Amino acid sequence: MSKKNGAKRSPRAWSADLGGRFFWGALAMVLIAANLILPALEKKHAWKVDLTCNGVYTLSTPSEQILQNLSEDIYLYMVYSPGNEDARIEQMLREYGAASPYVHVMSIPVGMRQLLPDISLLSTEKEGIWITNQAQTLVQYFSQEDMYLWDEAGQAVAFKAEAKLTAAIQGIVQGAFCNVRLLVGHGETAGRDLQSFLQLLDMGNYQVAEWSLASSTKALDPKTDILVAVSPKADLEHSEYEAIAQFMQAGGRALLLFDRASFNTTQGVLQVYSTSLPLFSELLWQYRMQVNDDLLFSGDVRTINLRRTSLRVRPMLEGMQESEVIINEAASLDILDVADVGADTQVSPLLVTEGVCFAKGLAQKVENFNFQQGTDAKGRFVVGALAARGDSRLAVLTDSLMVGDETIGISGNWAFFEGLLEELSPLTPAVSIEGKALSVPHRLLGGRTMQVLLWSLAFLLLPMGVVFAGWRLRTGKWRK
Repeated sequence: MSKKNGAKRSPRAWSADLGGRFFWGALAMVLIAANLILPALEKKHAWKVDLTCNGVYTLSTPSEQILQNLSEDIYLYMVYSPGNEDARIEQMLREYGAASPYVHVMSIPVGMRQLLPDISLLSTEKEGIWITNQAQTLVQYFSQEDMYLWDEAGQAVAFKAEAKLTAAIQGIVQGAFCNVRLLVGHGETAGRDLQSFLQLLDMGNYQVAEWSLASSTKALDPKTDILVAVSPKADLEHSEYEAIAQFMQAGGRALLLFDRASFNTTQGVLQVYSTSLPLFSELLWQYRMQVNDDLLFSGDVRTINLRRTSLRVRPMLEGMQESEVIINEAASLDILDVADVGADTQVSPLLVTEGVCFAKGLAQKVENFNFQQGTDAKGRFVVGALAARGDSRLAVLTDSLMVGDETIGISGNWAFFEGLLEELSPLTPAVSIEGKALSVPHRLLGGRTMQVLLWSLAFLLLPMGVVFAGWRLRTGKWRK
């Protein structure tokens, strides 16, 4: 027995023993190296596998094309409070950084201005995402909340970071962002009643802000701005008219929505607006248009929502002739033959009533909603028109409820305004990317996950390897 235990091991046994030790040592080194390298590779190249069914973390083809065509440096800064980072946004920024060598991504804790010695325009006291070019001549800011679509209960229902980031990069590349300026100060419809319209603008990546001559620090810019007025109840001041007229003469774009009446559905009362708007009317006249002092009624007793003033109208925008748009309490609009304006102003209908309608004048109180022969005009009426003069565009609609929360949700109305805004935009419309639903859990398989898997595998394999090696030695499988 002692002789056997004291026997020398053969060279083959020593070789096998050394080979086994080398194998386990090499495996340990590989695991340690992988543990150190994988997180760095993940951060640099956004190595993650998107397991969400709708690709929340996967860039769409339009985004990839814009990123692949970049020829200038774009900087994405995520400013955050420690412990308040948004993992979704952080990962999406990494995807952009990995998709193009021209996109540079940095995460910065709030207040750490020393990390940005050359970024004087960015306030690192404000959380959110900043996108800028190297010269800082174009800067776009989004809060973390801007990256989501929220429901009425305040729950995030869709992730729209890709749409925001790609549109911002596209705007920097083309040198400007398209802005919608909402005219205020004349009793216009409040923003709280235009939430769906504002959502449409947000999804189209328009930058929205209120504008008035008295309070706005920047003048309207015909190269980037669309002026929108929703149901003004008071007229312009003369200085405002001059400012808007100069904006239009320089090639500006505007969308004006007027009301001659509104229907209170709760009380069942028709309210007529009698205030005259001579300077608004003068602006329309300069573009060969006039809103008449009347109210349109359907000639069909089978009315929409039992309201004779709810009408189906046909959009005249290219590609939308087969769509159906709904309007309420609209007036008729005349396209004028004004010699003084000049032949260079071209006006075309945007919306035309379907079927037989009739118009009742509002000079007197409207008490009878039925057609009156010899008093009421009858036929098809224009209720929206688009005028073009050089680069300038003016769209006029005679019903502001079209952009109200109750009506714009109709598919035809929504599509009509998407197309109209593209027609009015002074810049190439931003790429349209839909938000991605968050109805499924967000799961990513990334470098940190790979770390966990590797160490889990190591803890499983190492004991099994030791047992296996002991068994081989005990049974003499490694001996000669």
